[in-house]
Amino acid sequence: VLGISFVLPFLYFLYLFFSKRISDWDIKDRKERYRIYAAALIGMLASLGYLYAFSSELIFYDFLKLFLVAVVLVGANFVSKVSIHAACISFLCIFLVKDFEVSPLIFVLVPLVAASRYILKRHGILELILGATIPFLFLLF
Repeated sequence: VLGISFVLPFLYFLYLFFSKRISDWDIKDRKERYRIYAAALIGMLASLGYLYAFSSELIFYDFLKLFLVAVVLVGANFVSKVSIHAACISFLCIFLVKDFEVSPLIFVLVPLVAASRYILKRHGILELILGATIPFLFLLF
């Protein structure tokens, strides 16, 4: 599942990067991101089919929530540069607390990641807040 969802899209990213089809590692030009977003969503959709057929219901529904978060993030990135880093750490923290009963103290990672993205001047405050809160819409249910 990881190979289909993440490794193949990352290999596609590397191909685009080294063939100079994207301008830089951070893909600052949002128009260059859409091919990678499409590859990631297609990979996640294929993984959903596999998980539906061969996995437990809990794993399938958790991955479905991740897919829905990804769809919303991709859609939001057509309008604003929502922080996918903030969304990923937020999703991971919620997932670990809900499914594995990890201490809620792990949520301290969310503002740390957000602060790093702000300090690096990759995102503004609103983009970070949106990225950190979008996963809550799907994972708290």
